[in-house]
Amino acid sequence: VNFIGMGEGEKMAALIATRDFPDDRYLVLATTRGTVKKTALSAFSHPRSGGIIALSIDEGDSLLDALVTDGQADLFLASNQGKAIRFSESEVRPMGRGAYGVRGMMMRQDDFLVEMDAILGKEGYILTVSERGLGKRTPVEEYRVQGRGGMGIINIRTSERGGNDGGERDLCPRSGHPGCPADQPRRRGQRGGCGQGSGEGRSLRKIVPNKSTAGSRT
Repeated sequence: VNFIGMGEGEKMAALIATRDFPDDRYLVLATTRGTVKKTALSAFSHPRSGGIIALSIDEGDSLLDALVTDGQADLFLASNQGKAIRFSESEVRPMGRGAYGVRGMMMRQDDFLVEMDAILGKEGYILTVSERGLGKRTPVEEYRVQGRGGMGIINIRTSERGGNDGGERDLCPRSGHPGCPADQPRRRGQRGGCGQGSGEGRSLRKIVPNKSTAGSRT
C-alpha cells in the first residue's frame, strides 16, 4: 500500500528493483494460464501514484511473475502438474503496455503456471521442488529449446506423495486454481484463498543459478 494504490481483492504478484529504464531492457510478464508478454522497460518510466497498466488480462487469469531481461534470454515456464517449456525470448515480440500478450505454454484445463525465469548461457541447473518438499536438480541443457506455445516436456513426475494429486482437486471458482480454501474454515494463522499472485499455493518452484535477470499494474 506504500508503493501503489491497491483495489479491493488486489494483491502484489512481483517486485523488481531498477535504477533506470533503458530502451534495450524489457519487462517480461507471465500469467497463470500460460500467457507471456514483453514490453520495453522504458514504457514504465513515468509511473503514477495509482500505478499504470502493464497487462490486459482475461477473466479467470492472473499475473504470476515478472522479469527484466535483455531480450537475448531463453524463457523457462513451469506448471503445477510438472510440465515445463523453454523457448527463445526472441519469439515474443515487444508489445505496448495495454496488450494481452501471446501464448507461452499451452495449458491443460486443470493445470496452471507456477513459475517463470530467464536462462542465460548453457550452464546451470533447474531446481524443482514440490509442495511437500520433494526436489530434483536437472542440468539446464536437458531442457531443449522449443517453439513458443507448446505443451512442453516433463519437468517432474507429480504424485500424491510429492504434493500434487494430478489436478483432481476442485477448481477455485474465482481464479481457476485447484484447492482454493477461500470459503472454508481455517486454523489460526492459516491464510485463506488460493494465494494467487502472492506465491502461496504454488506446487513447484525452480531456480536457475546462472546469471539470471529477475520485478496488471506496475
